[in-house]
Amino acid sequence: MILEQEEVHHLVTVKEFRLYMFPLDEDVISFELDLSEKDCLVDGDVSSLWHVAKAIHELEVGRPEIDTLIMLDREVDMVTPMCTQLTYEGLLNETLVEAESYDITELLHSYGFEHVATLNNLEKTGLFKKQEFKSNWQTVKRKLKLIVEDTDTSRPDDIAYVYSGYAPLFIPDG
Repeated sequence: MILEQEEVHHLVTVKEFRLYMFPLDEDVISFELDLSEKDCLVDGDVSSLWHVAKAIHELEVGRPEIDTLIMLDREVDMVTPMCTQLTYEGLLNETLVEAESYDITELLHSYGFEHVATLNNLEKTGLFKKQEFKSNWQTVKRKLKLIVEDTDTSRPDDIAYVYSGYAPLFIPDG
C-alpha cells in the first residue's frame, strides 16, 4: 500500500462514508443504486432496499428540511415513475415506449453500450418490443436512385457525392 511505503499509514484513519443518497437538484434526490431496479424486478433480490431504508432513516434523524416525501413502489405501479422526465426511465419512455418498439442499433448509437442490460431487462418486463420488420433502405435507394452504383468516385458527376451521400431532392422542369 502506498501509505505504508511512505510511512504515513499511522496518520490515517479509515472510516465509513455513508452516502446513501445524492442531491441532484433542490428537490430531487437520487439513491445512486444503479442495479437496484434490476436486482429487485428482474432477479427478485430485494437486498438493495436496505440502503433505501437506511437513507430514509438518515433523513428522519437529521435536520427536518423535507416536509413531504413521495415514494413510489414500482412493483405496484411500474409505469408512473417512468413518466417523469427526471429519471432515465422517463427519457426512455418519451423516446421509445410511445413507439412501442425499438431498434437496438439506434439505441446503442444514441445512448451507448452501458444501457444494453437496462434495455434487455425492460424487454423482459414487456415494456419494449424489438422491431420485427427489416429496413426498406435497399428498396428506397434503388427506386429513388439515391446512390448511383457505377459512379467513378475519383471524378463523381452525381450530386449525392457533393452532399456526403445525401442528394437533395431535385425535380427538373419539363
